[in-house]
Amino acid sequence: MRSWRRPFPGRRSSQTGFSLLEVLAAFTILTMMVAVVYGILFVSRKTQRSHEKKLEQYTLIRSGLDRLERDLSMAYLSLNEDQILPDKRTYFKAHNDIGGTTLAFSTFSHVRTSRNAKEADNCAVEYSFMDDPDRAGAFLLRRRETRRLENKPAAEIPGNTLGLIPGVSQLMVEFYDKQNDQWVDEWDSTVDEGRMNKLPDQIKIHLVVDNGTGVPVHFHTMVFPKVKDAINLIPSGTTSGTYMSGSSSTSKSSNSTRTSTSKTTSRVLTPSGRK
Repeated sequence: MRSWRRPFPGRRSSQTGFSLLEVLAAFTILTMMVAVVYGILFVSRKTQRSHEKKLEQYTLIRSGLDRLERDLSMAYLSLNEDQILPDKRTYFKAHNDIGGTTLAFSTFSHVRTSRNAKEADNCAVEYSFMDDPDRAGAFLLRRRETRRLENKPAAEIPGNTLGLIPGVSQLMVEFYDKQNDQWVDEWDSTVDEGRMNKLPDQIKIHLVVDNGTGVPVHFHTMVFPKVKDAINLIPSGTTSGTYMSGSSSTSKSSNSTRTSTSKTTSRVLTPSGRK
């Protein structure tokens, strides 16, 4: 006959399991650990995305400002055209608009993308604003370039438009007038008295733009145009109109000069006296 023994008080039998309270406590601890790990991963991923947006935005800002500085530093004006026409081929215009200062000027900064492209180094560029489709209340700074210069408004000349800097709040550009020793916020080389056919000596740029996370940041830079006075390729003693209109007669006279020169023979004597 089998006898059963009662276990000693305080000693767990090998066939008994965890109580419900112990299971709930372990599950609670495990849940807290998972929540902590998930929170750390979520914050890390959020920080990474924020840094990626900042990096992308700062890259666009840096490349856009570099392009603007390069265009302004290589801006130029020329007198080698008919000054009577209302629309000049070379000009420098800056006016205040919604979003800041709009710029339109001729420059030597054109880059040919093809080796055999029939293009020169000069072009006309325009910096203007449009509503940013990704950021409400912000602007997109865009650049338009015409690959040739003509005596007509730049809008009527074929060109390429490129969006440079998104999230712009304001672009403020100031120009130093050396003659009057003052900073001005507008410039027009075609009509302004004292600034006709002249570029500003210094250009101050102040850009307010979103850093990619909704926080506005400020950027400041200075540009010094390399050619401040208009390039004059017109012979002395002639005006631009007579020079342009008399180009055919000049070419005819040069052709006759070359013809008469070709008929003239010359004798070159060597030290020995032979031809």
